[in-house]
Amino acid sequence: MGVPFHNCASAEGGGGCQSAHADQRDLLNFIKRMRQWPKEVRLVHGDDDARQAMKAEMENMAARRGHEIEVILAGSSA
Repeated sequence: MGVPFHNCASAEGGGGCQSAHADQRDLLNFIKRMRQWPKEVRLVHGDDDARQAMKAEMENMAARRGHEIEVILAGSSA
């Protein structure tokens, strides 16, 4: 699909992290490597089954590592 692109702004500036053109494994690894995990992640496109699977993986990963994360399915499917 392309080269992964990550854009992170400082938390103090009210920004957040965004990632495009990455697969599920890349996105999970991206979050795992963050010094401070996000409190919220919005999955804004993709088919509904894939977004539900990604939400479950993120929530399970966070629970296993003792983090709280809210994964929101936002936007349109596909």
